[in-house]
Amino acid sequence: MLKTTISALKSKKGGIINYGVAGGLSDEHIAGYVGVVERVVHTDFDITLSGHHVVGQYPHSPDPYIYPAKKFITEAYTEALNKLTCASADKFVAGGEPKARLRREFGADVCEMEAAGIIITCNRNNIPVTLIKAVSDGANEAAEAFENNVYLASKSCVYLIATFVQHI
Repeated sequence: MLKTTISALKSKKGGIINYGVAGGLSDEHIAGYVGVVERVVHTDFDITLSGHHVVGQYPHSPDPYIYPAKKFITEAYTEALNKLTCASADKFVAGGEPKARLRREFGADVCEMEAAGIIITCNRNNIPVTLIKAVSDGANEAAEAFENNVYLASKSCVYLIATFVQHI
């Protein structure tokens, strides 16, 4: 399925808009806060034993951050949005110290489970991509806050995406 989608996107002038919810990592990033992801750090990627890299840093990268090579939605439409650094890993992160560590170690604003894979795949296949994230749970909130706020956060993203799609 992914291979088919990539082939279709490469043959047309299209791109990917990924939108969804993420956990907030500071007091500023509360439920409903929406922003555009400027960079991602893949916090599960760790080749620090090589002695030449930090957690999240891929070979041949100057730092641990992954940037979209091409943006699908131009900055003219996203300039009013908050710019986010996203920590991406293969696990749900509940509030407290785990979230504080992501903020402290990576300067991340939000955390979620798919952004790194999406940007890496799009960059490797020369596909423009824009990621929009809405906060579902704050830095010091437990997992229950995600369940309580996921609808509100999702609704914020869908409204914003509908506005963007009108201008594509």
